[in-house]
Amino acid sequence: MVIREDKIKQLIEIHFPDLQFEAHEIFIEEDFIRIENRNSENYFSDYIESKYFEKINEEVLIYHYLNTDYIIPILKGKIRLYNLSKYLKEGDKKEYIHFINRVGLEFKSEEKISEVKDKTFILSLTNKKDSEVHFERFGEGNCACIEFNVRKLKYSSGIEIGKVEYESRLNKLFCLQQCLNEQLNLKLYISNFHNSAKFFKQNYYEWEEEIRLCYDVNLLDFKRELVKRFSEGKEDKLKEDTEVKTDVSTGYKFIELDLKNDYFELKPISIQLKEANTEIIKLCKEQNIKVEIIK
Repeated sequence: MVIREDKIKQLIEIHFPDLQFEAHEIFIEEDFIRIENRNSENYFSDYIESKYFEKINEEVLIYHYLNTDYIIPILKGKIRLYNLSKYLKEGDKKEYIHFINRVGLEFKSEEKISEVKDKTFILSLTNKKDSEVHFERFGEGNCACIEFNVRKLKYSSGIEIGKVEYESRLNKLFCLQQCLNEQLNLKLYISNFHNSAKFFKQNYYEWEEEIRLCYDVNLLDFKRELVKRFSEGKEDKLKEDTEVKTDVSTGYKFIELDLKNDYFELKPISIQLKEANTEIIKLCKEQNIKVEIIK
């Protein structure tokens, strides 16, 4: 057993030399390896989460490319977040399920995959400003770009804002799992990885430089239960913003939130349009939002 644990430690250190742990902190349960120490019951999981899936918690300027038809509702104070299943349509499944499979959690997390998929709603953003490629790919030939100041409100545990990680950057992790599987018939257990996977995409999409604002209904439901239990019946502190609707034109499910809600604030700073739109320009002028017509 000690020999096997020493081999596991050696393989992990080859791939992640900055990860500090001892062989006696390795635990093997069925076919899975878990690293546990005094700081964490899932030490390797925490390490991977911080190394690859760091979240954005500070106020930041980011961009949202979309069809011009959806701008007016935003200027009237509402934003749509689409269900994660929109990003798992046929031909795009590798963004999520393929990632889970490559890490080796396919049979351990099937139920969790469905849970995250059904309960996660996403606003797709990017770091890229003035990107002609984004204008060409998004908005179905009628694209615009909104610059948002995004601020996550304090203690918003059901909201995550993070950069999407692309497949090539995770090659060390994939390689480590493959080595452990081939040499020892084992896999590293990475708790909550089904959740991190919503920030993953294949290399093909790297040009997007995507940032995702993810609204996790599971966590918010749990938070509401705590409020109901400990706030002496004042559960109205958290609004019921989780009514799921369906876009009749596409069939995709979405939720619609106020730009400023209990969890985050989106403040439009400027809008780029391909063609002038009288109503959009009027609403922007009323709200002191800069408008630019680009060719």
